[in-house]
Amino acid sequence: MPVDFGYDDEHPLLKVPFSLTVAGQRYTGESISLMQIHAQADEGRMLGNGTRHIAIINFTFESFILTLRPEITVISEDVQGKSVFQFTNPTGDHLPQLRYILNSHIGGGFVTPDGMISYTGPTRPPNQKVRPRGIHL
Repeated sequence: MPVDFGYDDEHPLLKVPFSLTVAGQRYTGESISLMQIHAQADEGRMLGNGTRHIAIINFTFESFILTLRPEITVISEDVQGKSVFQFTNPTGDHLPQLRYILNSHIGGGFVTPDGMISYTGPTRPPNQKVRPRGIHL
């Protein structure tokens, strides 16, 4: 078990490059998991432990930028700007994209637009059942 784990049911924090903006405050991402974000404030004010905000998380890849906007809660921050945020709803709309990024990072793969936005479902609408006309029983 990695030494960064506090408990055996905790999600691992990964050092994936990202930037973060919360309430106008800019942060450099240090590590991220499916549950938490650890970041360093570039400068500015403290947000306050326990406050909720909409985060803007930017992942910059070779040919595109992916932005996620989950709600987060400030867990801790210190006067040097080190901050820890918790996803308020870890299973929210951001989860599939974040999971893809983290799994790709763990697997050593490349994150591509096709992997993020591909669709494998049907390419045309299903045929409607045709009801005969003129004959009613």
